[in-house]
Amino acid sequence: MRLDKSPFVIISVIGQELLAAGHYTAAVVVLESALKIGTCSLKLRGSVFSALSSAYWALNTLDK
Repeated sequence: MRLDKSPFVIISVIGQELLAAGHYTAAVVVLESALKIGTCSLKLRGSVFSALSSAYWALNTLDK
């Protein structure tokens, strides 16, 4: 799999960068978009779920 050409990977990296910069609401939108695109890799998908849970935690939106 060519990760540098994968839309899922590109979008998820952008979402994780937004999360690292403290833009939690934008990170949630982008990371959820990555999940809608989808990937076959459980490890990459798990990474996005982890980042998404961190964003929800930072926003105090724990019901998601």
